[in-house]
Amino acid sequence: MRTKSLLTAMLVLPASSAAMGAPPAHALAVVVRETAGIRRGNFPAHGTARIAPGLLRDAAHARLVFERNEVPVQTREEARWPDGSIRELGLDFNASIGPLAQLRYRLEYGEGVRAQQPTTEPLSVVSAPDALQVGKVRFGRQPAALLQSVAFGHEIVGSGLNAFSVTGADGVDYLLGGEASVDIAKAGPLAVQIRFAGSVQLSPDYSAPFTITLDVPNTKSWVRFSAAIEDPARRLRTISLHSSFALGPFPWVWDFGTGSWSYGAFRGADDSAVLRQIVGTANSTDWQISTGPQGREQLYERAAGPRPARVEGWGHLQDASRAVAFAIEDFGRAPGDHTIALDGKGQLAFRFAPMESAGRLTLSVYEHYVASPVQIGAATNPVAMSSPLIVTVEAAPTPK
Repeated sequence: MRTKSLLTAMLVLPASSAAMGAPPAHALAVVVRETAGIRRGNFPAHGTARIAPGLLRDAAHARLVFERNEVPVQTREEARWPDGSIRELGLDFNASIGPLAQLRYRLEYGEGVRAQQPTTEPLSVVSAPDALQVGKVRFGRQPAALLQSVAFGHEIVGSGLNAFSVTGADGVDYLLGGEASVDIAKAGPLAVQIRFAGSVQLSPDYSAPFTITLDVPNTKSWVRFSAAIEDPARRLRTISLHSSFALGPFPWVWDFGTGSWSYGAFRGADDSAVLRQIVGTANSTDWQISTGPQGREQLYERAAGPRPARVEGWGHLQDASRAVAFAIEDFGRAPGDHTIALDGKGQLAFRFAPMESAGRLTLSVYEHYVASPVQIGAATNPVAMSSPLIVTVEAAPTPK
């Protein structure tokens, strides 16, 4: 009973007078659905409410209610109508929900409505000349060095590459770096979002603009790294995220979710493991894992028999005390070459090479930093990370 009481205290605030009695000026239904069959506890949820013109001018004049109790919510204006009122209101909150369940909230808004400030586990951004500190994670101010520190007992970020890159049709690799603007799109207390915007010069007369987004929730020790690069001339073939970690003494354990479970160990810096999922046309798929000295890997496992033709796009790299869990959104869904490469130097690479260029490359990867063993140290699992809760908001009336 005590555990239940503590969880309830984290999730809800005392009911407001409007929630208990007089109706607010306006209200919309916010529906949260769990679709992956996993119980979620205090799990990040994000949605966008469309507001009719003239009804809301300040994002602070909105609150979220569940079963007559106010729920901590972080609101943000995402778009405005020509008259200056809010057109789209972003919502960040945390939900506890059972497998395949549905929860129904009430978004109340209007000039007479004001949300109570969340008081549990607040998250903020501390700005320094060369870095942005978000909880226990420090990011660089330029995208060529995205991750600078993850201090959970001891530092685990390595000195290798921590950045996105793209590969051109000529085989040349380009970092998504250079002089990029940085914007703190969400400053907490429930969610932080940092955005970079820049461009890659592919030739004297052609550059490709990119955006990089880093998302950090207040209840989980993960970061979602997402990048998109526009390439109307279709000169790019591959997009990758590179991460470098400094783990402890060998052996290190690696694993991939392959329908069953594939795992192995690194015993030295030259060891490597590479998972490739090839997706062709007409739903043809194939995957394989190669291991061995880097550059000389041999086939270790592949799709066969009762095992699924498409792997799940998640895994771990861990030593005796710390682990990095990872999950790639939409891994193996689009036609092309999907790759995860790990090595004994602590370098991780996540790549996507589409079968046909569509003029835009995107990649989103979650990294979760926890204690080993992950079954005890993690507050969630990689499948849940890459399967976010579905949040829908009842449509507001629009002008004719």
